Amino acid sequence: MIEEIRKWREDFQLKTDVTAASAMLTEEYDESFEALQEFLDNPNNNTKKHLARELADVIFVAVQMAESIGVDISQVIQEVLESNYTKRMTTEQAKEVFKKHPMPLGAESVERDGYVYLYRDGKLLKPPTFKPLT
Repeated sequence: MIEEIRKWREDFQLKTDVTAASAMLTEEYDESFEALQEFLDNPNNNTKKHLARELADVIFVAVQMAESIGVDISQVIQEVLESNYTKRMTTEQAKEVFKKHPMPLGAESVERDGYVYLYRDGKLLKPPTFKPLT
C-alpha cells in the first residue's frame, strides 16, 4: 500500500513539504473525527463507509508527511509492529512476571494460544516484558 502511495506521488510529481503535509494531516484528522461522530450517532453502512474513507485519507496523508521528511514509513511501521508484539507474554513469562510484579490495577489477564495479554477497558496494556522503540 505504501509503495502505491509513493508511486502516486511520483506520477503526480508531488514534492509536498512538511508544512503543507502538516496542514493536510490536520484537515484529514478533523474530518475523520467528524465521520466517527456521524458513525457513532447513526451506525449504518453509509456512515461506516464514510468513516473508512476518512481513515484512509489520514493514512494517505500520513505517508505523504513521512515522505516529506525523508522517512521510510514502511520500516518504521515494521519496527512499531515488532515492538507491539512484545505487549504479549508467553504463559511462562507471565508466571515469572506476576511473581515479581502485581497485576496492574483494573487489568484483565487473557490467555490465548500460549500467550497472555493484559487489557484494561479494552486497551492492550504494556507488560513489564514490553520493549519500546529506541
